[in-house]
Amino acid sequence: MAGCSKCGSNVLIHHARIIDHGAHNWEQDLSVKVYTAPFGLLFRGGVSGPLEATVCGACGFTELYVLNPRELVKAVEESEKVRREQPPREPGPWYWRCSNCHRMNAPSSKSCMDCSTSRPDSGS
Repeated sequence: MAGCSKCGSNVLIHHARIIDHGAHNWEQDLSVKVYTAPFGLLFRGGVSGPLEATVCGACGFTELYVLNPRELVKAVEESEKVRREQPPREPGPWYWRCSNCHRMNAPSSKSCMDCSTSRPDSGS
């Protein structure tokens, strides 16, 4: 692997864990998640990818790497197939659909839970 992309140093710390403190201060590895059923309300399916970091020992610049990129790509492809082949069902009157990513969101949400697009009537 090449040196730091910011300062060029070859002093790199590889495979560093990125810790998230959840409920009751549980330690867990930080991860990313891709949903395979993007229009589901509760059961959206998904593939998680744990993250690890490479940290520059000279300047501190940190790069994140997902450990299972192929699985995430496969999940994205499946999600895109669902989006193309199966138009989302219309939400009930208490839900609203994001105009950007088409996720159904709870009525109390002022922005989309997936892409953070503001709700059209939220005044934001």
